[in-house]
Amino acid sequence: MGRTLTGMLDLDAVVDSIRRFASQLVDTTNFFVALYDAERDMISFPLYVDGVNRRVNMATRRAGRGMSEHVIHTRQPFLVRENLPKIQVELGIESIGEPAQSWLGVPMMIGEQPIGLIAVQSYTTPRVYDEHDRDLLLAVASQAAIAIQNARLFGEQQRMAGMLSERVKQLDCLSDIGRRAQEAPPLPEFLEWVAERIPAAMRYPDVCLAAVEFEGRVYGPPDALVGNHLPPGRQGHAAQAEGEPHTSHLLGSADELSARARWCRACGSGRRRSAGCM
Repeated sequence: MGRTLTGMLDLDAVVDSIRRFASQLVDTTNFFVALYDAERDMISFPLYVDGVNRRVNMATRRAGRGMSEHVIHTRQPFLVRENLPKIQVELGIESIGEPAQSWLGVPMMIGEQPIGLIAVQSYTTPRVYDEHDRDLLLAVASQAAIAIQNARLFGEQQRMAGMLSERVKQLDCLSDIGRRAQEAPPLPEFLEWVAERIPAAMRYPDVCLAAVEFEGRVYGPPDALVGNHLPPGRQGHAAQAEGEPHTSHLLGSADELSARARWCRACGSGRRRSAGCM
């Protein structure tokens, strides 16, 4: 189990495997994996099965005083074999959702820090789970915590690598614009080239158009200034011919762009340029 889980880097695949392994040890008819974000104090549920293979989309919620929070805050397994409402009252635990007849939750720990929990429950039968089930689920949770942490770190690395790649594209574009401006080409030719160069620096270059508006003339495809060019499902940005210019945050404002392109800045007009991406 440990080798299989720790070899996975996709969070959805990890939580599915957690249930598959747990189901070989305990009754997982009603089963969930909850993840705790300590920085935001939020609990999310990447997997919540309510009945045989009936998956439920549970909303992320702020941590409160529920059963899950009790496991997270105490960092200890919580086994309730029967009389759950009475125990909830005694411990000051809030009842959330349909009450269970028996409930077992175990924390997933990285060092001393809880990152979530695994829980099973029965709505119809008391005394379904015992101490042996608790120990088995704890063993699953210890491996699951490592796998989930690895998947989270991998996801964050992928996100950061994507951001770095996007930024490199942006800087390359600005550098190209600066070099082209140094050559002092004719202004219309330069602005047309800028409009052609910008889309390659966008996150989705295949659905991106750019235009530069200057002195009442549009350089580049006119559709770039209209908000209806993208196919259904893609929302773009339209630059307005007058007023505050819009340039994708990936490149910065039109003024920042022209500050890097000194020839463009030196044209003497003083009017703003705008580039729109959609």
